[in-house]
Amino acid sequence: TLSRFIPRIKLERQDSGILVAGRLTRSWSSYVSKKDDKCIQIEIRFKNDDPLVPQATSEPGGASLTPVVDLKPDIQELENLLKSLGPLPGEGSTEAIESPFARKIYTGKPISLDLVDANLKNVIRLLAEIVNMNIIIDQDVKGSVTLRVENVPWDQIFDMILKANDLGMEKHGNVIRVARKDKLRKELEEQEKLIEKRKDLIEKQAELSRKRRNMGPMETAYLVVNYGDIEKLKDQIDEAIKSDDGKIDVDTRTRTIIFTDYRPRIEEAKKLIAALDKPTDQVLLDAKIVEIARSYLKSLGVTWSFSYENQGNHRFRPHFEINTPVTTNTGILGLTWGLLKGQSAFNLDFMLKAGVNKSLAKIISAPKVHTMNNSEATISQGVDIPYKTLDEAGNTITEFKRAELRMTVTPIITPDGRVDMKISIKKDSPMTWEAGEEPPIRTSDIKTELLVDDGAVVVLGGILEKDESQTRSSVPGLASIPIFGNLFRNRSIQSENKELFIFIRPKIIELPSIHAMTENNNR
Repeated sequence: TLSRFIPRIKLERQDSGILVAGRLTRSWSSYVSKKDDKCIQIEIRFKNDDPLVPQATSEPGGASLTPVVDLKPDIQELENLLKSLGPLPGEGSTEAIESPFARKIYTGKPISLDLVDANLKNVIRLLAEIVNMNIIIDQDVKGSVTLRVENVPWDQIFDMILKANDLGMEKHGNVIRVARKDKLRKELEEQEKLIEKRKDLIEKQAELSRKRRNMGPMETAYLVVNYGDIEKLKDQIDEAIKSDDGKIDVDTRTRTIIFTDYRPRIEEAKKLIAALDKPTDQVLLDAKIVEIARSYLKSLGVTWSFSYENQGNHRFRPHFEINTPVTTNTGILGLTWGLLKGQSAFNLDFMLKAGVNKSLAKIISAPKVHTMNNSEATISQGVDIPYKTLDEAGNTITEFKRAELRMTVTPIITPDGRVDMKISIKKDSPMTWEAGEEPPIRTSDIKTELLVDDGAVVVLGGILEKDESQTRSSVPGLASIPIFGNLFRNRSIQSENKELFIFIRPKIIELPSIHAMTENNNR
């Protein structure tokens, strides 16, 4: 029997399972363990000189057998011991039962209590009062408590009181509810059943909705697409709406989707096209390219006082204000930008024209360009410079080289109604050259991106130009006198620095769709 070799067996519950420990009455030499899904079998081999072990025997042919004692424990004896420990955590119950051997860390404030046959509810309320805890106790919680503790964490005392009276607790926010364990288990089971019923109801509703989509006879609808990509819309209907029995085709010539399916699905396709088949918004780019003399920047007066600094901070005062929170370092161009605040486009035109009338400014170009959302618009202005050169036969011919100011703008309308503009500027300036040579072109370019409000005016500055001119004058007759003729001749060199400013005003133009116009006409 089991007690012959292992007189005492100790079973100890641990977090990972049950530890079986015992002491052998004889010395052993080795062991072999075998494990399957349900149990672990251990075979212990004792030493040959042990009096309890039979001596080795010989098999026919001279082979020697070392006796092995198979210590298979008495199954019934072990089952009785295991039953005395109760079920394992998670077995046969809706919640895990904490192991009595597991150590739980308590962090509550230590308190001391000495109570004899105290009312259970009053003891729980006393603990709640001591630690300032919100607590609710069910009416069927009854019993008495006798305890004496010194400097024990309050949460440990509370835990032991619950265990001693077969109670449990659940938290709802900052409130703790105390009730009997069987009641909490029953409520948990009812909640799980209710959740399952809700899941079943949702599945049935989904199934009913699927059946309704496939009710009625098959119909054919001709869905006209005005603005969107007809192939993409067709694919969306095919993947999300069309049933297994439905058919879909496209007539590219008339931009029509031919959809055959059940009526509910056809109605879904119509709603999809009405939501997605909308015209792309357009942006009006109102630009002005203005050339202003450097001397004018400091002498415009009170109405439009314009000051220039090397850091690129520009201000129109008092009616115009350019706010430049960001300065863009742009190498050759030295481009800076700002936002024109406080004035309308009409006032801007008025002030620029006033400067032109006084010969203080020159409007080089004032183009207006419509472009689609997220589409590039190009504005350019320049001259073709003629120059003489020789062809392959040695003949003198005239060719032209282009020097221009080119600006490309790509507006992107954001969901909150602003305009994100990607701006690229290229400025060509011809340099002096000798006759018969190709004129050299100095090119400067810059790329930047700005986010502005709809209708706000963006100011780009820092494109510098220098114009030089020579003037010769003389007194006829006297200027030709040798030596003294220089007194009657005069040569002057004039140099003027100019700065080019570009004003851009993006304006979003929303086009109503055909569907919206039709609905408004029907009202």
